[in-house]
Amino acid sequence: MVGRGDRSGDRNTIRLLAELKKASVIGPQEARIHLDCMSNAKQECSIIDRSCVMEGLITVVNVSFMCQLDGQRSCAGCCDNFQQDREVLRRKYSRRRAAFDAMVRGRGDLPLYREHMARQELADVSCRFLAFLDDNQQSVGCLLHPKGPTNKGVDLRRYGKHGEPRCQAYICAGLRTVRKGGLYEWLLLHYLQKASNDWYAYSRLFSPSVTYKYYGGLFEIYIKLGKYL
Repeated sequence: MVGRGDRSGDRNTIRLLAELKKASVIGPQEARIHLDCMSNAKQECSIIDRSCVMEGLITVVNVSFMCQLDGQRSCAGCCDNFQQDREVLRRKYSRRRAAFDAMVRGRGDLPLYREHMARQELADVSCRFLAFLDDNQQSVGCLLHPKGPTNKGVDLRRYGKHGEPRCQAYICAGLRTVRKGGLYEWLLLHYLQKASNDWYAYSRLFSPSVTYKYYGGLFEIYIKLGKYL
């Protein structure tokens, strides 16, 4: 026999899935995975002691390095359109990495590389220095960033499309949201980080291009839709 609470939960789930389907950029499988994350965050938020959890949670949810969480989960959502198919982006980032390795021996070669890639990618408007950072194609990011694998702390982003000041000033909307958020936002981020286990899925969480909004990605959508749970 199904209880009243169960029926209410089922209705909420159906309603939430309907809302997720309205966002055509969210596929059915992605919606299901992230619905589970939302449900887990909501359930855990209701049963744990909020007064003692935040400090421990902050050590689990890595905010300081959100865009390069680990060897698999990296985000380039601020620098490209992640409505594009995974394979389209994979080929592009692989092509750029190969050209960069072949052409760049020092910072003097960076303009030459940029011009070469501009000719190769006439229709692409993203920064040419966004590429795979590793040979296994598991991590994406900025080849000019001071934390890049070969830059030794030197910031070379002035050679990029947007320039060093703009790149330095940009703060991810997801990072702003979780910094001022409460327990539910932190828990949701924790579960979404665990579920999005590669560069493409992880970047879609925070990319403003996915939602057509400069400020906000799927992470912000999931927080707002949490009211249906």
